Amino acid sequence: MADVPKGAVFAPQPKSALGRPLTKVQRERLEKAYYERGTLGRDTMYRYLRSEYPDDPPIPRRAIQRWLNTQQLQQLYRQARKSRDTAPFKPTRPFHQLSIDLLDMTNKPAKNFRYIFNCVDNFSRLQFLRPITQKTPAACAAAFRKILAEIKSKYNVEPSAIVLDQGNEFLGEFFQLLKDRKITRKRTLAGSPSQNGLCERAGGRWKKWTFMHMRVHGGSWLDHLKQSLEVANSTWQRTTRFTPTQAATLNKEGRAKLRANVLNYQRQADTARLPDYPLGLAVRYRLNKGVLSKSTTPNWSERIFKIVRVINYPNSGRATKYVINRPRSADLKWGRHDLLPIIGEKPEPIPAKYRGGEQPEPEPLPQAPAVDVLPPKQKVAEQKKLADERLVASYVGKEVKTDQDGGDSGVIIAMVRRKVGKQRQWRIQVQWKKGGAKIWYPKGEIDRELKAA
Repeated sequence: MADVPKGAVFAPQPKSALGRPLTKVQRERLEKAYYERGTLGRDTMYRYLRSEYPDDPPIPRRAIQRWLNTQQLQQLYRQARKSRDTAPFKPTRPFHQLSIDLLDMTNKPAKNFRYIFNCVDNFSRLQFLRPITQKTPAACAAAFRKILAEIKSKYNVEPSAIVLDQGNEFLGEFFQLLKDRKITRKRTLAGSPSQNGLCERAGGRWKKWTFMHMRVHGGSWLDHLKQSLEVANSTWQRTTRFTPTQAATLNKEGRAKLRANVLNYQRQADTARLPDYPLGLAVRYRLNKGVLSKSTTPNWSERIFKIVRVINYPNSGRATKYVINRPRSADLKWGRHDLLPIIGEKPEPIPAKYRGGEQPEPEPLPQAPAVDVLPPKQKVAEQKKLADERLVASYVGKEVKTDQDGGDSGVIIAMVRRKVGKQRQWRIQVQWKKGGAKIWYPKGEIDRELKAA
């Protein structure tokens, strides 16, 4: 059984798993169905136990789920999800936080304007556009000053924070402008445009509408910039259920309604922000899987760790990260779906009476034939050749247990060959037992699969 770190706490059982504790007879029946018969899953076990013991009251589904949550085997093979680096946005008030980006129009310049400074209010989705000639901090700072002056004159507010990427055009004079206006800078991660998704989508939508107008009426994008911007700011938004122009002037009750509309939309789309994991929570971390390891090896670490640090990025588009007390990786930051909370209590290992026997001994490798007396160089070459033949014989025909398309299957090693080149790395060709094309893999990946099996 894996030891739980000192001071670690367990996650509470979900409401769907609460109920009366199991009796000794019920626990024995669950263990028999799960470990001996191999009945996996809450609903499958519920139906099996009802048919196996029709005269006794059925064990409730929530009790079965509560028992499954505490089984070590169930935890190790629980389905893993990919973590996101992007967190959903939570609106606060109009013009509290802006998002900015540059629209690149260098392939379609208009009157020497090659870029558009794009600014969006994250609360109301109100958009501001300013054409600029150069992608420099000075040009961006000048465009942003005009937008700040427009916001001040129309709405009598000043922004408190701004979300932007790590482009060089937002450094230097532009950064100094933010410092002078006391605007907090929130930078997105490199290669993660989705963290500034409001601004990215607004810019893409404006470009699409503008170039559609150009196909009808002709002219350049500069001629249609103002009209397309008015259309964008007067269009009803599905997330807020207001137009941007309306949302920018809402009173206190209207703002509360907008926030509720956004949260309701995020819940329906399954993108609402979940509460952060607490400090000290006992967790397992997600393991990296090999090419042929899908569903055949555990998805989570056998050792249990605890969260020692929570790194939060409020309203910046970046998801919360966690640090665990794992040796040699104290600086490694884990996402929410990279960690599996231990629910309820200390995990229960596989009962001793259900554990399998010893693994069968592998077949002995073929012995190399005797080498005749040869000159030194020729002898070394012959020995290398025989060693290669032994390695090939040890792999060809061997079966590797794996999983294909969700079903139990396997592959047969068909060929082993060295790559042509200086390093001459070994490559192994495998053939699925169910048929299909033969695929080459590096020898190291096949070795990991054989070791795991």
